[in-house]
Amino acid sequence: DENTITLWNAETNELSGRIDAHVAPVRALRVLHADRLVSAGMDRKLKVIDLTTRETLRTIDLAHFGDELSVHPEGHTLALGRGDGAVVLYDTATWSAQTFEKIHDGRAWWLAYDPRGSLLGTAGYTGEIALLDPASGRVERRWKGHDRRIYDGAWHPDGNQLVTIDLGGWVRIWDPTNGKQLREWLVFGGERLSRVAWSRDGQRLLVTSNEGVRVFSNDGALVFRLDLGATTVAEWAPDGRM
Repeated sequence: DENTITLWNAETNELSGRIDAHVAPVRALRVLHADRLVSAGMDRKLKVIDLTTRETLRTIDLAHFGDELSVHPEGHTLALGRGDGAVVLYDTATWSAQTFEKIHDGRAWWLAYDPRGSLLGTAGYTGEIALLDPASGRVERRWKGHDRRIYDGAWHPDGNQLVTIDLGGWVRIWDPTNGKQLREWLVFGGERLSRVAWSRDGQRLLVTSNEGVRVFSNDGALVFRLDLGATTVAEWAPDGRM
């Protein structure tokens, strides 16, 4: 059920519980302060949930559905990318909100703080990439990164590079200081890409697609391939495994 949040025990791989917090599909989830879960849904609700009791602590009505969430590295701010292209910043102590309208034309598909928390990267339906100053909401840099919808992105662990992927199968790595493209490659003739993540050491990129999971070195060389069929999400474990 797309409306249900399912919790698993990562050590035993057993079902830990389910939370029915939304009445429409859940679009994004983030853990906050280790004991809180924040979810955004197509029902235009932002929920703050206690992970111990599974109770909803706070419900925030949204002007538009939430597409993506990112927590500042220090945990004091939650960023929300809305379906209308706006970005909203919430103080996680008071839940007061600061809204920056029309960062993108159309949905903000990807949104993430850089490792230092000094920039907020966003990418949208039109293929544009924007880097915001999270203190002022000012767009520091903006450039056209793809001809098709950007579906996901990720910061390098050192914050000095940025990777984006699109639905046409392109992986592109950028210098965030000037928007210059550093490298690009096409995944197996144009697979439909959905998720990208850098390894903890910043040496490999994990990419999911409609065909499975692929791992590349930073120069685009294939390191590992697992054909599972359509795969939406995969992540690196703390020890470097998938």
